[in-house]
Amino acid sequence: AGPAAAAGRPARGVAAHVIAWRAGLRAAWAHPGLRLLLLVTVVVMTGEGFVAALLAPFVRDLAGGGPGALGLILSAQAVGGIAGSVWASRRAGRADPLRLLGAAAVLAGVLLLAGFGYPHVYPRVWPAALVTAVAGAPFAVYAAAYGLALQIHSPAAMRGRIFALAGGVAALAQIAGITVAGLLAARAGAAVIVVDGFASFEWSQYYPFHHHLAVEKGTDFLVYFTDSPLRRS
Repeated sequence: AGPAAAAGRPARGVAAHVIAWRAGLRAAWAHPGLRLLLLVTVVVMTGEGFVAALLAPFVRDLAGGGPGALGLILSAQAVGGIAGSVWASRRAGRADPLRLLGAAAVLAGVLLLAGFGYPHVYPRVWPAALVTAVAGAPFAVYAAAYGLALQIHSPAAMRGRIFALAGGVAALAQIAGITVAGLLAARAGAAVIVVDGFASFEWSQYYPFHHHLAVEKGTDFLVYFTDSPLRRS
């Protein structure tokens, strides 16, 4: 426990936080529901870090918008979040928080996938604002269910330490997501990649080759190219 604890004095500063986190981690990891919450937190907050880092270049480079469009998208998410919070305050207590959290996380993920993927076919700003507004509701429900699940499943004597652990894990995962997203963006940038393929008969009709390539839209930069033979019997 360290020299301070050995001398009979309570740990302070960073040491106290480390001790609290370790105790919270032991208690949370011993409970299946809390262990699942921690794993979900890592995944969700890492993704949140990617979104936070890449939202601005996404709006500028892919959706064709500017600062005003970015502000519109963020405001739309807040509106959806308010709506989701109102719904959660009235209905969330009637459902199992873990099931509600899972459903809200999946729905938000599907909506974000659509929101970040649509510029491949329609590079405009308004669909991003619309999808983000809708996605704000399940995000708010997720947050409410997350807090409720922590309260319900945490032992009373360890509740504060488990909440501190969950907050620390969320912050670290988000920082990791932002860092990785920034490094990847610096290397590749935010771009629309077009993937396609075709078949050729270089040797004979019995040995077709399947070719797959990915090209950056707008620059025709070749990202990758593969080919695979297929033997016909």
